[in-house]
Amino acid sequence: MPRRGSGPPAAVGASVFWHSLLALDAARRPLTKVITWADTRSASTAERLRTRLDETAVHARTGAPIHSTFFPAKLAWLREDRPEIFARAATWCGFAEYLLWRVTGQLKASLSMASGTGLLDQRAGTWDDTMLAACDIGRDRLPPIDDAPVIGLAPDFVARWPGLARVPWLPGAGDGACSNLGLDCATPERIALNVGTSAALRVVTDAPGTVPRGLWHYRVDGRRHLLGVLLPKGKRSRVGSPRAGPA
Repeated sequence: MPRRGSGPPAAVGASVFWHSLLALDAARRPLTKVITWADTRSASTAERLRTRLDETAVHARTGAPIHSTFFPAKLAWLREDRPEIFARAATWCGFAEYLLWRVTGQLKASLSMASGTGLLDQRAGTWDDTMLAACDIGRDRLPPIDDAPVIGLAPDFVARWPGLARVPWLPGAGDGACSNLGLDCATPERIALNVGTSAALRVVTDAPGTVPRGLWHYRVDGRRHLLGVLLPKGKRSRVGSPRAGPA
């Protein structure tokens, strides 16, 4: 809502958890609950995908290992285990994209959120055709990638938030990327350490070069890249493991 004495906000943005997956039908009604990065039901599917795909090449293109965290394993698992849902799903997206659609009536993904799916060609900034083929979906079943703000609210929200009706809404950005910015770790000289549901080290850079296996590579935005590694916790993936999990 407008801030007292200062006029309406310049824009509205959201920091949203990376790697979530949601199936929507043709009317954009959810067919599944939000499947988070911590859902490991697709772990065995990820193992099978590794026998079919060159994981080194996949990581080089997408910045992500073949792991239950990411969309390829989840989509392949749903295709095998929930074929009726897979067939009905007109759109696959994350919670950030669904939130934007509910509030503004527009469905699209920021480059930041797309980079955490395991389906993004990091160099081209577009959905990766090889991974889409492996998942048996086309680009038409994913949100367009677009960082431009949305002006205007969906009808249900105009009456609820009249002060925000003409305020720009930014597509949600990945929580790990926003964390680095909030911690003033937005340049390669400073590394952010976060400990919570997972524990990770992350660094922002403008030029990632070749990303070693064991690190994941996501995007802050069109200019900045985010490199990171999961820290060990109990018997979970060790630091530097090419199969380490989320951000």
